[in-house]
Amino acid sequence: INMKQFQWLVVLYLWAMLSSVGQANEMDYGETVDGVFHNTYLGFSVTLPKDWVLQDQAAQRKIMKFGSKLLAGDDANLTAVLKASEQQAVNLFAVFQYPLGTPGLFNPSISMVAENVGAIPGIRNGQDYLIQTKAILQQGKMDVTIADNMVTEIISGQMFDSMHTVMKVGQVKVFQKYYAIKIKEYVLVAVLSFNDDDQATHLDRVLN
Repeated sequence: INMKQFQWLVVLYLWAMLSSVGQANEMDYGETVDGVFHNTYLGFSVTLPKDWVLQDQAAQRKIMKFGSKLLAGDDANLTAVLKASEQQAVNLFAVFQYPLGTPGLFNPSISMVAENVGAIPGIRNGQDYLIQTKAILQQGKMDVTIADNMVTEIISGQMFDSMHTVMKVGQVKVFQKYYAIKIKEYVLVAVLSFNDDDQATHLDRVLN
């Protein structure tokens, strides 16, 4: 993937740099079986869109590292903050409607990450995490507009805090919905990326 394509793909991971299943004793990456992603430790599952393209861990890490550099620029303090957050984050999955680099099309996507906040007592819920994420995004070098209000939404029977953003990458506007909930010592975050209402509706249906 070339540099220009990466610039809008990395918006999926900026937050991370900053029906139930049984419970496990240790955090894991989860697994995808027959199109359904499961994470036993956090106790959730998501049915992924059919025929969409699931990214492996190596691809997710590559995008995350590039995104950290793009967001921080030459800001040494922000670089340190993002690096520390990255070390606590677990990339769960990222799925795109089209193969990466497909020309002429916006590539809607949904991604999930879990960040260990056990050592940060000030983060008591998803909203606290999103407030911190908002501050980091505003400090960064990318052109992003963040809605003033955060709301609570029910997703698959659980209460998630949510935040909406618009990021301009070149001539493209990337709309995003962030959903966050604290589970055990982790904050689970889902990010939906789209550029029209039909795409947003389809992605919302995936989570519900």
